[in-house]
Amino acid sequence: MNNQYITNHKMKKALLSAAAVAATVMTGWANEYTFVFDGENDLGGLTRQTSTKEAELTFTDSFSLSEEGIELSVRKASGDGPGLALINAGGSNAGLCVYSTFSKGLTPEIALTAPGGKITSVKLSMSGSGLSSLDIPFNGATIEATNENSLYSWTWKDSEGAESVSCSWLNTYYQRYIHSIEVVYTPDLGGKLESGLSFPMKEYEAILGESFLSPTLSNPNKLNVSWSSSNEAVATVSDNGKVTLIGRGNATITATTEGNDEYAAGNAKYDLCVIPSASNIAQLLEYAPEVYDRVKVNFPATVNFANASIAFVTDAEGNAACFDNISNRNSTSTTVTTVYSTGQVIPAGWIATNATIYESVIWEGKPEKVTETVDVTYPEVSSVTPADADRVVILKNVTFETRTAEGTTKAYGTTPDGTRYEFQDTYEIAGKEPGTYDVTCVVRYSKRGSSEYFYLSPISYSESSVETPQFPESFDISVSFEGAEVTQGEQWSVYTVSISGTAPEDTYTVTLAVPEGWDGFIGMTDIDMESEAEPAMSKVQTPEWLPVDYMLENGMKKGNTLTFPADGQEHMGFLYLCKGDQVDVANVVQIETTVEKEVSGVESIEAKENAEYYDLNGLRRRAPGKGIHIKVSNGKAVIER
Repeated sequence: MNNQYITNHKMKKALLSAAAVAATVMTGWANEYTFVFDGENDLGGLTRQTSTKEAELTFTDSFSLSEEGIELSVRKASGDGPGLALINAGGSNAGLCVYSTFSKGLTPEIALTAPGGKITSVKLSMSGSGLSSLDIPFNGATIEATNENSLYSWTWKDSEGAESVSCSWLNTYYQRYIHSIEVVYTPDLGGKLESGLSFPMKEYEAILGESFLSPTLSNPNKLNVSWSSSNEAVATVSDNGKVTLIGRGNATITATTEGNDEYAAGNAKYDLCVIPSASNIAQLLEYAPEVYDRVKVNFPATVNFANASIAFVTDAEGNAACFDNISNRNSTSTTVTTVYSTGQVIPAGWIATNATIYESVIWEGKPEKVTETVDVTYPEVSSVTPADADRVVILKNVTFETRTAEGTTKAYGTTPDGTRYEFQDTYEIAGKEPGTYDVTCVVRYSKRGSSEYFYLSPISYSESSVETPQFPESFDISVSFEGAEVTQGEQWSVYTVSISGTAPEDTYTVTLAVPEGWDGFIGMTDIDMESEAEPAMSKVQTPEWLPVDYMLENGMKKGNTLTFPADGQEHMGFLYLCKGDQVDVANVVQIETTVEKEVSGVESIEAKENAEYYDLNGLRRRAPGKGIHIKVSNGKAVIER
């Protein structure tokens, strides 16, 4: 691992300000301690927060900490605004946020003290815009700010050193982020010489399950040293400095000397980051749940689609992920190039970083391209689910009422099941005229609280291959009793089924088999089929499309079964065949019925007064009406029709 890699990794961690730690580096005969925001723990009692919205943040007026002989405090000195919040939202929205009220301003103050030592340099790194004034007193000197690559950096310098320094500025914009505070100081050695202990680098990375070569301690003065690990659940160290990896996480390995009459006590240390090795994408995402958690990619992955710095990939087990060079994508450069092409196989053996804020895996130590390729086919789906996140799918039969997505515009398409999806022209695909298409698209998914969001980005459109189901020429019909006569014919341009017979119960059921490719909506009406009036439902003969909700509100129900009373009267039901969320009202089955209840065993009913009428169950009726009934008069009962 080279120094440039370590430097870049350290900068990424510093930009995710979350904990103040001290690291030692040897330069000449001076001890130099550098504070940076490191991202592993909370900072000075402040809890990391992921939002950047004022209403969702918890603020404080000040915080302080003491590490390795340096005392640091940051406070809201004066002004108007909420104050300070530790934010870890990725990219430039990470660090100690100074949040002020717009246009009124807030003045924060940073103070550093090195009791028993001299501060030789301090640097403050920030991001923000519109800084109107800056006052940095350091041993009587005022140093102006510099702006390099849009990252504000103020550096204190003084040849003689000082025990304490401070700076303040007027914050006139909503948010400004402190990303790092670095302080170098020389402790008072009491007239003795520096111990001289040092390691080649300040940071090392190891892979859990793989061998790790412990760095060699430089001990030019041959002093007695003892070894320690700050986290033995991550790594242990022997009396000779050999490190054994135990688990994932971070540990500081320290070599300490008590010195002697000539040399002062001192130490040297390095930070060890032990990262896991993933054998598939599911493990990769499991091992890196936090922003910028690092994992070794120890499996090959196939590129399903690539654009600019983004590649959507799957592993051999079918898991999917998005690999993205976040820093490249967020830069001002407009000349980013495609990292891989569809069908290429990304080899194993490189380091990735999970960026949950972007729902992606960041390229880190990007592997070299290889010549191995495979054929890629996309699954055809009728709808998308969270399991399709970061996949490329062919969403079938999407109907666009207006043009498809094009340029900066969005478009909405509806699938046959009635789901309405939003499409975004992320990859500059030419738009299409209104119509129904099979859309090859990248599925992005996120969940906020109980709400789910799908973002579909088309790669290509093709004409839909869906075939409209053919209306059947006949129907399979069943009823709930034997002996019924079922005939089928055509009337009013619809299919008509006539049923007659004698039912053993008060009601009977008619069921029509709905053909494959259709759904059924069914309803019933008591239209008098002997009337010369045209049935009220004749209006459905027009070839319109009606929403399902409309059908339900008008007495229809989804299904293919009707229950009729066996009262000898004629009843009529309707079966509509439909697709998706619309009902094709041009296709109707009409059911005519003349079914009587089977004659009951009523033998005699005594009439107390005038003639009375009863149905076949022996229940009295005020008027006989149509159908079979019993008339009782003068002690006799007769069946009438």
